[in-house]
Amino acid sequence: MLVGLNLVIFGPPGSGKGTQASLIAERREIPHISTGDILRDVVLSESSLGEEVRVVMDSGKLVSDKIVNDIVRKRLVQSDAARGFILDGFPRTVLQASALDAILVGQSVLTIVELVVPDDELVARISRRRVCGACGVIVGGRRDDEAHLTCSICGGDLRKRSDDCDDIVRRRLHVYHRDTIPVLEFYKPRQNFMSVDGSRPIDDVAFAVNDAIAGAAGVRS
Repeated sequence: MLVGLNLVIFGPPGSGKGTQASLIAERREIPHISTGDILRDVVLSESSLGEEVRVVMDSGKLVSDKIVNDIVRKRLVQSDAARGFILDGFPRTVLQASALDAILVGQSVLTIVELVVPDDELVARISRRRVCGACGVIVGGRRDDEAHLTCSICGGDLRKRSDDCDDIVRRRLHVYHRDTIPVLEFYKPRQNFMSVDGSRPIDDVAFAVNDAIAGAAGVRS
């Protein structure tokens, strides 16, 4: 029987965070909750809150901590998260991390996993990856990925994204490190914080992540 798991996963662009989160979610039958997806759903709801979020996002600014905290709080009380969840993209600030602690009072302990990959490897991965112009699937990125000109899912053309050039990627990594370090420092003193080498092959990283989860807070698969 799988034990409930409340997990936050951190990782810079190209670290494989989304892949690992999806694998854990499928294995443990808990939702992979992406803050970006939640905000987009709120915008599509055409509610007053959705309009407020749309205006902020269209201006290029960050949605306020209060709004994001309220949205995440409402998401975590939905029935599919009763046995746990994986948060991806939240918390982004120390205030959000503190709010998450308050939300989870009386629930299973929060486990935090950080994927660590050298910046040079991340730049190389992102420069290798391609996006299908038809279905949007992302392929490539690792040395062990096979390069294709067409999408194996729908047959569409695979193209390099304009923002996947080295200079832009390095700027994105700089912003990630700048914004994430305070949150990681907030969590690092906790016994259930684990760092995992994300530069290895996907299966090796998945094994290490699962082992980290098992060791943190006594969660057993």
